[in-house]
Amino acid sequence: EELNAFMIADDQVFLNVDNEKLIASAPENTAGLVELRGYGILKISHKKSCEIKVVVSILEDEEIERMPDEKHHQFEILKLPLIEVPQRHETLAVRIVFAWLIENASLQVY
Repeated sequence: EELNAFMIADDQVFLNVDNEKLIASAPENTAGLVELRGYGILKISHKKSCEIKVVVSILEDEEIERMPDEKHHQFEILKLPLIEVPQRHETLAVRIVFAWLIENASLQVY
């Protein structure tokens, strides 16, 4: 199956609960803009908003459990799945997120 990704916001995002869904949206004045350190501000393709179905938390490498139990993040009335990834190992972090997405494809998170 194909996984799709898109940009909502860089640095700041607004979160709102609507119809028991967590919605992320970009501030109007920065929508579609991203800072690329060492280059400057880029205008990129983006979406105005999207539903958040999983939370990814970046932790110090030593805090990552080898075989973690299922975790959740409480946001107001919503309980969302929580994935913890290592800060200094970006490739491993991406692999962890993709593994979770593939394993949980029935949630239609993409």
